[in-house]
Amino acid sequence: MCRMLAYIGKPKRSTDLLLKFQQLSLFGNSLDGKGHQDGWGIGYYPPPSRPSHDSYPSPDSDPSRPHLFKRAECAFNSSIYMDIIHRIEAVSPHVVLVHLRKASPHTQITIHETHPFLHETLLFCHNGTIFSSDGQPLGPPLDSIQLFEKIQKYPLEEAVPIFWNYQYTSLCCILTDGHTIWGYRDFMRDEKYYTLYYHVSDSCVILCSEPLFQGDWKLLENRELITVSHDFKIHSRILSSESPASRVP
Repeated sequence: MCRMLAYIGKPKRSTDLLLKFQQLSLFGNSLDGKGHQDGWGIGYYPPPSRPSHDSYPSPDSDPSRPHLFKRAECAFNSSIYMDIIHRIEAVSPHVVLVHLRKASPHTQITIHETHPFLHETLLFCHNGTIFSSDGQPLGPPLDSIQLFEKIQKYPLEEAVPIFWNYQYTSLCCILTDGHTIWGYRDFMRDEKYYTLYYHVSDSCVILCSEPLFQGDWKLLENRELITVSHDFKIHSRILSSESPASRVP
């Protein structure tokens, strides 16, 4: 139960965009009206043509690896969140992924459970809860981490159908490798909450759990997967239970 934001390209004012998203930690659409205050994370890929000037440097100097910053606290009151979004304005990365967490019941609120998650050059975040056979959230490890582990082994369109055999609220997620963004919407209930929209302009494509400003936001259908390339081309498909991908073990 979270809010997700990703963009590829150059928004006119990335700081304004990230500040509007920050407000969703308190005022965003939520099932209980209490916002998304259980952690935040920002990942971005520094441009290879310029050195990084981060105040919070990545331990890995490989320019293909994203810089990732996470805290198990509310983004609205976080001075570090503010530091990072101003750094993003200065660095001007091509791809950014941000997540505001609302923890599922009976799950921990620590940095380990805070999204996005990183594996090599991949960043991933999820909105929803996947349940085990006893009706509790899947884990350990965290359900979102288990979903990401499958995506590390299989393409996203083959990994998510594995979880169609589980009970879940949503498999909505965003994945990026720094060159492409994949956005997927999949819900079993609460259709008006588990949403994922995208907005296209001349300079960028934005994906978000809910619209951040007025404009032509397009809502993904249930089980719709979109692929956004570095040149803003968008490919869309609906995943089907009849697809061989759904039978991957």
